[in-house]
Amino acid sequence: MSKVRVRFAPSPTGNLHLGSARTALFNYLFVKSVDGVNILRVEDTDFDRSAEVYVENILEGLKWLGINYDEGPFYQSQRLEIYKKYADKILKEGHVYKCYCTSEELEERRKVALSLGKPPRYDGRCKKLTPEQMKKFEAEGRTATIRFEVGDRVIKFNDLVRGEVKFDCSLIGDFVIIKSNGTPAYNFAAVIDDALMKITHVVRGEDHISNTPKQILLYEALGFTPPQFAHISMILGPDRTKLSKRHGAKSVSEFMEEGYLKEALLNFLMLLSWSPKHDQEILSLDKAVKLFKLEDLSKSPSVFDIEKLQWMNGIYIRHLPVKDLTERCIPFMKQAQYDVNKYAGRQLEEIVDSVKDNLIVLSDIAKYVDFYFKDEPDYQDVKDALYKPESIKVLELFPNKIERLSEFSHESINASLAEIAKELGLKKGQVLKPVRIALTGKTAGPELWRVIRIYGAEKCKKYIEHALKSRKM
Repeated sequence: MSKVRVRFAPSPTGNLHLGSARTALFNYLFVKSVDGVNILRVEDTDFDRSAEVYVENILEGLKWLGINYDEGPFYQSQRLEIYKKYADKILKEGHVYKCYCTSEELEERRKVALSLGKPPRYDGRCKKLTPEQMKKFEAEGRTATIRFEVGDRVIKFNDLVRGEVKFDCSLIGDFVIIKSNGTPAYNFAAVIDDALMKITHVVRGEDHISNTPKQILLYEALGFTPPQFAHISMILGPDRTKLSKRHGAKSVSEFMEEGYLKEALLNFLMLLSWSPKHDQEILSLDKAVKLFKLEDLSKSPSVFDIEKLQWMNGIYIRHLPVKDLTERCIPFMKQAQYDVNKYAGRQLEEIVDSVKDNLIVLSDIAKYVDFYFKDEPDYQDVKDALYKPESIKVLELFPNKIERLSEFSHESINASLAEIAKELGLKKGQVLKPVRIALTGKTAGPELWRVIRIYGAEKCKKYIEHALKSRKM
């Protein structure tokens, strides 16, 4: 049996979006599960809409996700002579013909067909043109497209996800394989490339299912054996409409920039239309490869749930080793203009560790660690809570207790705070709150003992003095 070969073939007319990323992921999971070959092909023959910036975005997104390729990227724009050779071949063999209809004429006929309740298919009027008629059209300045003659028949194929699928070719109409500017249409280029690259399985979104009968006809006309097809269900928004930005969907690069972990995004995407047999939700890429089977993909549309993605991202954040998490958070702290060199490596890790339970995305780090990077706290909005009589007593006693500590451990710091409460006859909260405000300028935040340990005795004393002085200002 020949080795399985699959391809991911994005069109660079926009950034890598979730649907395309999921298609790339399912191709990757499938081919790795059977020890096959993964190919990347950039379908960039739409010269009006394709752009290098989108190519770069797609390649960077795939690299960030860790979806690697064994061959490629191949660019269709560099293969135009190959498509021309095969177009000339089937033109000579009579499978196709030149069409001189203008886009305006075609649009007018489409409107008429729709108004009559008929499918807007090409009526084949250029099929029997004489050489004289062709010359006349060319003298008028018309440039021909090349159309494939479909005929009337029923196309059947076995979809690995959907089972048997049938298409009535009489509803399709003769379709263009070479545009008037000489570039290949999508179906023609895709078929030739899939055949020459020896693709055995085409795994793609169900929006391509209507292309499949056209491609099967082209495979037959060109003398190629069609691959097996597997069409993945659509991703819908929670309201069951087409997924869009209003549902929280973004490009892969936008999710990356907001601080979603690639592990969480991959895990989330793989569960859109695929359910592992054991129903485990948290899955690494390596574990998913071992469990993945194409036949387990669902025929039903999957629903994009941003809240579930955020929940999953939080799970992954909390399970990252603190050193790894800190390295991933540093760019977001720098983006917020925080001087991360203010703290030694281990201290910075403690800062991140102190707030990690609050993080949904990595970019959240900026709002939770801001006080660590200020020269001194601002008490403007918390004066009422800070300067109660009992709070002043706590602040006056606190530096003495901290100075006596031989070690700044969880137990020793909390024991000192408990001593203050006991000596002053206060409840625990009446001690913790003024100390927290004095040290951070906030009424809530990380566990107080963590803040005290990160600051150390000298910085704690400095901020307490600042708080006491600010009372008189």
